[in-house]
Amino acid sequence: MKTRLYLLLLGALLLVPELLWAQTLLSGRVRDTSGRGLPFASVRVLHPRDSSLVSGMTTTEQGAYRFDQLPQGSYLVRTSFTGYETEIRRVMLFRSRPVVLDFTLREEGRELRELVVRAQGVRVKGDTTIYSPSFYRKGGERNLGELLETLPGVRVDHEQSTLTINGKPIRKILMESHDIFQGNTAVPLKNLSADGVQSIEVIDNYSEYSILDGFRTSNETVVNLRMDDKMRGRIRGETELLGGLSSKYQLKGNGLLIGRKAMISSILSGNNIGRQVLTTSDVINMNGGLSSIISGENPREAMQRTLSSYQAFLDARSNVYQRDNGLLSLNSSINPSPKIRLQWSGLFGLEAYRLRSRDRYDYLSGLSYEDSMRERQRRRHLMTGLRLSLQPSSLFNLIYSGRLYLGGSRQNLSSSIFSNPLKVRDDDDLLTTEHSLVGIRRIGKHSLNLALESSYTGTKSDYGFSPERPFYSGLMGLPEGYRYAQRQQLQHHTARLSWLYRLSPSYFVRLALGAGYDASCLEASLDPRAQSAEGGSFDQQHWLEHRSLEAGLQLHRDRGALTFTLGARLQRLLPEGKLSRPLPSGRETALLPTLKLNYRLSTTHFALLEHDHALEIYAADQLAGGYRINSYKSLSSSSVDRLYARSSRTMLIHVLMYPLYGFQITNVLSWEQSKHSLVDDYRQQGLVSIIDRRTASGAYSLSWMSALEQKFLFMPLNAKLEGMYMRRHTPYYQTQRLSSLDVDLLRFKGRLTTFYKHGLNADLSVEHLRTAYRNVSVKSEVYSTDYRAALSWRSPKLHAEAALRYRDFRQSSLHTKQIYYDCTLRYELSSKLSLELVGQDILHTNERVQTDIHIGPYLTSTRTMYYMPGHLMLGLKVKY
Repeated sequence: MKTRLYLLLLGALLLVPELLWAQTLLSGRVRDTSGRGLPFASVRVLHPRDSSLVSGMTTTEQGAYRFDQLPQGSYLVRTSFTGYETEIRRVMLFRSRPVVLDFTLREEGRELRELVVRAQGVRVKGDTTIYSPSFYRKGGERNLGELLETLPGVRVDHEQSTLTINGKPIRKILMESHDIFQGNTAVPLKNLSADGVQSIEVIDNYSEYSILDGFRTSNETVVNLRMDDKMRGRIRGETELLGGLSSKYQLKGNGLLIGRKAMISSILSGNNIGRQVLTTSDVINMNGGLSSIISGENPREAMQRTLSSYQAFLDARSNVYQRDNGLLSLNSSINPSPKIRLQWSGLFGLEAYRLRSRDRYDYLSGLSYEDSMRERQRRRHLMTGLRLSLQPSSLFNLIYSGRLYLGGSRQNLSSSIFSNPLKVRDDDDLLTTEHSLVGIRRIGKHSLNLALESSYTGTKSDYGFSPERPFYSGLMGLPEGYRYAQRQQLQHHTARLSWLYRLSPSYFVRLALGAGYDASCLEASLDPRAQSAEGGSFDQQHWLEHRSLEAGLQLHRDRGALTFTLGARLQRLLPEGKLSRPLPSGRETALLPTLKLNYRLSTTHFALLEHDHALEIYAADQLAGGYRINSYKSLSSSSVDRLYARSSRTMLIHVLMYPLYGFQITNVLSWEQSKHSLVDDYRQQGLVSIIDRRTASGAYSLSWMSALEQKFLFMPLNAKLEGMYMRRHTPYYQTQRLSSLDVDLLRFKGRLTTFYKHGLNADLSVEHLRTAYRNVSVKSEVYSTDYRAALSWRSPKLHAEAALRYRDFRQSSLHTKQIYYDCTLRYELSSKLSLELVGQDILHTNERVQTDIHIGPYLTSTRTMYYMPGHLMLGLKVKY
C-alpha cells in the first residue's frame, strides 16, 4: 500500500507542471539567404542571465519551428546549422501573445564568425559553446572538478568522479584538443589544478574520426580545455602536502608542460586517510570510456569482458580502518607533423589496507553463527596505453590503440567461527592486453572501414587455508588444510569489414562482415589432492574455443526528430573443446535482430527505445564440472546444459526537461529484461555454501526518476528536489527450488544551496532511502536518512567551511545514529602559497564503528565494521 502511495506522489509530480503552465507561443522559420528553409537546423532557447538551456528543438523539413509552452519573460534564441553562421537574438514573451521570430543564416566563410555574449561569459561557435571561467568562479576552486561545476548546467559527482553537462554524460576531457588523458576523466577532475584554464569548450556531436563527417556515428559531448598563455613553454603545476594527528598525511602534486608540438602532464597523489585513488569508473575510462566500450557490435559482451577482467583488482570498499594509497600518472601527446599524432599514458598505483569486523550470519536453512574477522591486503596496479593516429591523406585514416594492465594482490585474513581460529592467504595476479587497428577510407559520401581487435587476459590465483581445529569434518572430502591454485586464460580476436553507404541526407546503410575467435582455458589443482564425496574432482583442466562468422545489415536514419537503427546479425558459431562432463555439441546459427528508436521532440524532450538480441558464449569456468573453491566456506559447480544462451534486452528511457517559472523538471523511465541468465542454486552443508550454477529467465529491472530544480534568477540560490523508484526482480534457486529476489527502492532528496562569491553561503540537504526486500531469508525494510548542513565564508584570501552530517539507520530491531563534523580553512599567504587546515569526522579521530545490514537471497548478515577514523591535518599548498 505504501509503495502505491509513493508511486501516486511521483505521478503527481509529473502532472502538476501541466496544470500550472502559462501558455505562450514562439514560432518562426530558419532560412538561408535565398529564402529556402533549412531542414533540421538547431533552435535553442536560453536564459539571458547565464545562457543556460531552457528548451530546444530541430526545425522541420521546411525549416519551421514552434515552442508553445514557454513561461513569459526575456530569452535568447540561438539558431545554428552546419555550414552556416550561428545567430543569436533576444525576444520577450508575454502570456497568450504569439511571437513570430524568423532567422536568415549566411553561409560560413573560411573561418567561422564567433557570436559573443560577453556579458554572460559565453561564446558560441557552431556546435561549440565556449565558457570563460573567470566570469563564473566563486573563489576557492582548487581542482578542475570544482571549477567545472560553477558553469551553468554542469554537475560533478565527486565520489564517483563523473561529469554531466545539460544531462549528457561526459566521458572524455581534452586539453588543447588533445585526448591526453585517453578517456580517464577521474584523474583530471580530482587532481588537475583549476588555475591556468583560460576557457572551457563544450563540444556537441564530437567524433574523434573527422573523416566520418556526414555520418552521425556518435552524438558524444566532450570538454576541451584551453590553457592560458602563461602555461605554455614552461612547467606549471602545484604541490599540496598535509599532515596531522595519528600520522595522517595527504600529498597531491601535478605538473604540466605545453609546447608547440608536444604536451606532457604528470600527477602524483598519495594519502592514508582512506580516499581511494583507483576506482571502477577509472578503469572504464582508461579503456576508452563507456561510449567507446559500448559502441561495438556486441556492447553488452564488451562491457562484461572489461569489468570481469579487472573486477578482482578493484576494491571500492570504504569499510577499512587503515588504508594507504599512492598513484603516479604520466600522460603525453606529441604531434611531430600535421599527419601524425602519438599519445601515451601510464599509471602506477599501490595500496595497502586493513579491515576489522564482527559479523552475524543468519541463513535461510536455519544456520546462524558469528564471525570475528581481520584482514590485511596489498595491491599494485600498472596500466599503460598507446595510441597512434596516421592521416596520410584527407581520405584515409589509420588508428592503432594498445593497452597493457598488470595487477597483483596479496591478502592475509584471520577469522574465528565457533571459537575456531582460521587463517587464509590469497595471492592473485592479472595480465590484460588489448590491441585494435582501425582503417577508414572515405569514398565520396561513403566510407569503407576495417577493424581488427585482439585481447588476452591471464589470471593466476594461489589460495591457502589452515584451521586450528577441524573445520570440514570430512565434508566433500576436503582436507582440513590445503593450497588451491587456479590458472585461467581468455582470448578474444575479431576482424570486421564494414561499408557505410549514404542513401540520402537522412539515411545510410551499414553492411558488415566479420570473423572471430574466442578461447578460454581453466586449470585448477588442490594440494593435498582430494576427491569429493559426490564424485567431482577439485583438480581440473578444461579448454574451450569458438570460431564465429557473421554478417550484419543495418539501416540508419541520423537526421530529423526521429532517428533509428534497424538491423540484424546472422551469426554462425563453431565450437571445439575438452570439458570434464558431457555437453551437447554442435554448431549454432542465430539471427539476432536489433532496434534503436530515438524520438526527439526537442533537445529537452526525447524518448529512447532499444531492443536487441545476443548469443552469449559461456567460458570454460562457467561450464566446468567438478567443484571449484571460491573461499573456505563456499564451493561452486556447474549444471549449465548448453554452450550458448540467447538473451534479449528491452530498454525504454523518457527524458523531459522544461522550465516552469524558473523550474526545470527531469523524468527518466527505464526497463530492462534478460533471458537465459546465469543464476546460482544454493544449498547449505554445515558451514559451507554449495553453489550450483544454472540458467533461468525472468530477470528485470524498472526504474523511475523525477527531479525538480529551481534556479533563482535574481539571487544566487538553487533549490532541488529528487525522487526515485526502482524495482529489481532476480531469479535464483534454493536447493533446486526456483525463487526470486525482489527489491523495491525508494529515494527522496532535497537540497538548498547559495552561491555568493563573497561572504556567507549555506548548503542544506536531506536524503531519505527506503529499501524493501521480498522472497529472501528475512523479509525486511531498511530505512536510512541523511541530514547535512554546511556553512562557508569566502573572501579574497580566506575560505572557511564547517559541515555537520547526521545519519539515522533503521532495520527491524537495529537502529543506529551517527554524527560527523568536518571543517576546512584555507588562507592565501601569497599568489603562490596558501595555508590549509582540513578536518573530517573530527569527533572520531581514534576509532569509528558503524553497524550495517546486508540482505541476500539466502542469508542476512549484520556487520559491525571498524571504519577509517577521522583526521585533522595542517599543511601548505605551493604553486609554481
